[in-house]
Amino acid sequence: MEQKTYLYKRKIFTIIILITVYSAFIGYLLGNLQSIADWNYNIHEMLYIPYNIAYYVFPIELCFWIYYAVKSIKESKDKNTKSKNKIYIKNSLLFVSVITIILYFYIQSMNISTGGLFEVETKYNERNNYYVMMNNKKIKCSKNEYNLIEEGKVYLVNFTWNSNSPEKGRLEYIEQTDILLPLSE
Repeated sequence: MEQKTYLYKRKIFTIIILITVYSAFIGYLLGNLQSIADWNYNIHEMLYIPYNIAYYVFPIELCFWIYYAVKSIKESKDKNTKSKNKIYIKNSLLFVSVITIILYFYIQSMNISTGGLFEVETKYNERNNYYVMMNNKKIKCSKNEYNLIEEGKVYLVNFTWNSNSPEKGRLEYIEQTDILLPLSE
């Protein structure tokens, strides 16, 4: 009778882990939308609450889940094959989705946003992709932005780049200025 409680507790923690991870993921994605920050900054900040909670609670939940999973192994051996396959499929989907979301958070944690006044050194296109060189970084931009940007001019720019590949970036915002930067010697 005691082993059934472990199986039940494992199922409960599976649901709790899914709720924690998915709410953190959805809150994080919505928190990154600039339109929400422009509309109401307080709501924008509150969208990160599930992510911040999950950061501390998820490892604890995972430890409980592993404990209950180990304790319920004997009971799962007694079940028939069809229900075992169903359990394996559910657990596999849980595992894959949680790992995918964790990898997404890991990759996003390495993204860096840089903004300021930058001079466009050069611009070029490769295989229908458009790039400008600024601050020794190859910044990808849209075709429309590419056509409006002029080499040698100074722009107010915001771009993101990943710390694993600091030489590449993606243009987020650009605005032309009348500022002239002094030439470096």
